[in-house]
Amino acid sequence: MLRITNRANTGFKPVLFVQAALHAREYFTAETVTRFAEQLVAGYGTDPDSTLVIDHHDVHLLLVANPDGRKVAEVAATRAQRKNRNQNYCAAGTTTVGVDLNRNYAWNFGGPGSSSTPCNDVFRGPTAFSEPETTAITAWLRSVFTDQRAETSLGDRTTPVSVDAHGFYIDVHSNGAGNWFPWGDTTQLAPNGARMQTLARKLEFFNGYEAIQGALTGVIGGASDDFVFGTLGVPAFTMELGGSDFWPDCATYESSIAPGTIASLKFAARVVHAPYRVPAGPEILSVATAPGGSPGSVTITATVNDGRYGAGTGPEPTQPVQGVNVYAALPWSVSPPPPAIAAMTAVDGAFDEVEEAVTATIPAGALAPGRRLVYLQAVDSAGNPGPVSAGFVDIDPALLGNGFEPVGR
Repeated sequence: MLRITNRANTGFKPVLFVQAALHAREYFTAETVTRFAEQLVAGYGTDPDSTLVIDHHDVHLLLVANPDGRKVAEVAATRAQRKNRNQNYCAAGTTTVGVDLNRNYAWNFGGPGSSSTPCNDVFRGPTAFSEPETTAITAWLRSVFTDQRAETSLGDRTTPVSVDAHGFYIDVHSNGAGNWFPWGDTTQLAPNGARMQTLARKLEFFNGYEAIQGALTGVIGGASDDFVFGTLGVPAFTMELGGSDFWPDCATYESSIAPGTIASLKFAARVVHAPYRVPAGPEILSVATAPGGSPGSVTITATVNDGRYGAGTGPEPTQPVQGVNVYAALPWSVSPPPPAIAAMTAVDGAFDEVEEAVTATIPAGALAPGRRLVYLQAVDSAGNPGPVSAGFVDIDPALLGNGFEPVGR
């Protein structure tokens, strides 16, 4: 497990958990999640949103969830290996040895889309959680996620989760090109399904993969995402990467798979404090800061957009931007929320469009000296708050005798 967070910052931190390569032959899922980690860490201190995520969130990345299967799949003659390598099942086989780990979870175990035949590629195992991989993964999940779903029993399909729940689970696979949300074992829409669809459409904007309920692509019993949502209440997705097969050529991967997928994972990392709520609100883009017109003040500008959704399964409702506030502290990190240090105004004079250019002046003395993050959050006319975005401001007290002179970034 790779864990990325700032250990110097204590207190509540919402969790993003991403796992890859649960199916051994899906090589480039592990590469993609590894690159996401590299880019996130490389951005610390230079990219404001990466810095926000590392300072205030807790990112857990399982880069290879099926290591012995992956080892076998890296050999050309056995690269079709999908399952783990449990020799108790189909021991005489070549790439048919083992258990399909994404049929081994305790949610509708033995349900549709799985097999009781050991040499079948979707063999589910003898019992739920029979395998060390699924047992270890689930123990980790229970240790990092707060259980926020008060289901009546295992298999409860109707009890909803609070829209203020936190956390996000993503199981990265290939090559179905989709952002799949529960339920995956029945066409009945999960509680919170409409909000998960909004989140999926937001991911689709970045990665281009269709936002769709998992069961509509083929029903699966015993899968990880249904189990995680059903028992812990966090939104739980299967993100199926694109490509014509499990082994895309490097040019295709570099141009059409990696960039959008990593961008969608970066977005996912930013919304874990309220994943059922903030994807419906406006995004803040192109944050820029510079010295203001009066000594010690800061001018901040941005673009705000309420309409950045994929539309593979239909359009997502959008609304005009209603307002944008700037904070010196992360607005959701303390209770009650901190007061805004500035309210942004629309450059064209009115908040009446889905996309707005905005500006504000932060007065001198509102921020302490040094490099500081400022936090921006917008709300639309339907009352939906959007994801928080950040911007850097450097304040050097030596540049001004009676206050602080900001140097924008």
